[in-house]
Amino acid sequence: MKTVVFVDELLLVNFAAAAALLLGAGLLCGRSCTGLRLCAGSAAAAVSTLVLLAPPWPAPLAVLYKIASCCGVVAVCYGVSGARSFARLCGWYAALNGLLCGAVVSGTVSGYVWEDVNGDGRRDEDEPPLAGVTVSLVAEDGTQNDIRTDAQGGYSFENLRSGDYTLRKLKHSQIPRPCFIAVI
Repeated sequence: MKTVVFVDELLLVNFAAAAALLLGAGLLCGRSCTGLRLCAGSAAAAVSTLVLLAPPWPAPLAVLYKIASCCGVVAVCYGVSGARSFARLCGWYAALNGLLCGAVVSGTVSGYVWEDVNGDGRRDEDEPPLAGVTVSLVAEDGTQNDIRTDAQGGYSFENLRSGDYTLRKLKHSQIPRPCFIAVI
């Protein structure tokens, strides 16, 4: 799979998001900054996102980079006037950033499993749902997550990270043929 990243859009979106998050952190801490410092901090945050174009880092190094870039961005925007005030600003900026990231990054894969009596791949009203079927979701790294369908044949994998997944039903002697798994 090929991924295309438009660097100008990456920088612009992250500049705008950083400005909003920096202003939010300042409001929560009762601090203000000049427009020029806000622009400089937002630009620093946008440039720090270019690391996304690099190969993946080990988790401890990635966390260290995130902490350092967070502190750097806050320092550019608000300066460092006292350890406690600076720590509060960094904490709020990181928390708001995490909330935004969680809202954007996490996803859900859900759907239904039913007995596809006529084999057309579409669920008709007379085709019964299949409860208790194990559905497997496999991530790019090979991690597998299994779940059983509910009474209506429904399943849902939630809080998923961005990436490519493979969905399949596990072989089971009680599953009629044909059977269809739909993703909604």
